[in-house]
Amino acid sequence: MDSEDVAVFAYATWRIPPSKFYVYFGVSPVCCNKIYMIPEIYSRVQREHLLYMLFYFKQKNFHSFEKAAEYFHERGDSFRRWVWATLERLDQHLPKLNLENRFHHWTVHKPSMALAKGPTVPITNPNLPYNISEYNNRAYQMEYCSDEINGPGLKYMVGVHMIDREIVGVFGPNKGHKTDNEIVQSTVLPQLHQSEIVIGTRCAWKASPFVNGEMDLWLVEKRMPTILEYQQQRIKSVERRLNSWAILTEKWKGSHAQHKKIFDVICRILNISFEDEPKSRWSHLDEDNIDDDAPLISELPFANFI
Repeated sequence: MDSEDVAVFAYATWRIPPSKFYVYFGVSPVCCNKIYMIPEIYSRVQREHLLYMLFYFKQKNFHSFEKAAEYFHERGDSFRRWVWATLERLDQHLPKLNLENRFHHWTVHKPSMALAKGPTVPITNPNLPYNISEYNNRAYQMEYCSDEINGPGLKYMVGVHMIDREIVGVFGPNKGHKTDNEIVQSTVLPQLHQSEIVIGTRCAWKASPFVNGEMDLWLVEKRMPTILEYQQQRIKSVERRLNSWAILTEKWKGSHAQHKKIFDVICRILNISFEDEPKSRWSHLDEDNIDDDAPLISELPFANFI
């Protein structure tokens, strides 16, 4: 099967032009075929069912199963069943996210990875416990209220490799009222080594205080301003890709665990998509053209909550 087969199939079946494949399904035909040709998926999932799931997760204004099913001339109940069955198969058999991959081709601990902010997902059900009083009910719901969406929501953060856009970990879902610093402190830093630093779009976080201001790698320190500038573009690119999936930005009415599974599967799909995209030109550092006046990483703005 070549990389164009799935695009030809979509055009022959539903008259979706190959040039619009990415717009409809959120991935390229090459990426879609890579997913479909994983042996465990190929043997258990039909190609049209994979496209059903991708379409439903990607498209806005189709968050109703019945509306989405009409586009494919399918019954709503069948469409719903195949979407969730395909999600389960992909969750079982797509390559797992591995936080240890942050050190693949990158052995530096300061920084060890970047953090991208996922979309804040509006929710209608904050998983309220049973037998809760009316007062505690309001207080419990307030924990999920986010200023970003002016209502209850879930927040995610993802760990991004320093060289490319590979997503190495998902941190969430978190209650909507939490700030980025609180999320990093409670869910990210406990999983890191004490010597590590992670960077975001506006600041950096450290897992422990510096020892006498010593850094691991002088070369990375000197090149850090340029590397950080390049990495910011990578972080924003990952954030844009995540925000392009409608199911991650529109109001969610199901369980938090189910949404976590959807978010995780979409991140793993994006990793397959990133495999064919160019890597960072900072994958191999050398001593040429080092700016001796560049500030050290210890001079970057750190979140001072440790």
